[in-house]
Amino acid sequence: MDHEVVRDRFAGTDVLLTGAGSGIGRATALRLVDEGADVFAVDANERGLAATVAAASGPGRVVLHVADVSDEAAVVAAVRGAVSALDKLDGLDFGYYARIRSPLGPAQPEQIAATIAFAASHDASYLTGVDLRVDRGSHI
Repeated sequence: MDHEVVRDRFAGTDVLLTGAGSGIGRATALRLVDEGADVFAVDANERGLAATVAAASGPGRVVLHVADVSDEAAVVAAVRGAVSALDKLDGLDFGYYARIRSPLGPAQPEQIAATIAFAASHDASYLTGVDLRVDRGSHI
């Protein structure tokens, strides 16, 4: 399912994103790059990260970093690597995303990525400390 991309919404934004080698992490990395962000993509799966880099086509760029984020020293090294590669960090996403289902069927990674991109943007500056349900309207 295609979702409208807001070009340059994240131009000049540098983000460290874990889990970028597959699923929601990859979809989020690609969405942010499509919208102009430079993404320091972290995952333990080197082949998955390479596929993410190959799929990226936006004005932003992907810098890959292989690391197991269950290791504290690897997380510290990843953050240092991101700052070194990108010069600054505007955002970090160490999110864990479980399989999301709704009565209308499973949510797709791209749908979750679109929600993450919106929530991270200035367009959502009025949101403060809320949980966003991505459930195709089964909850109000």
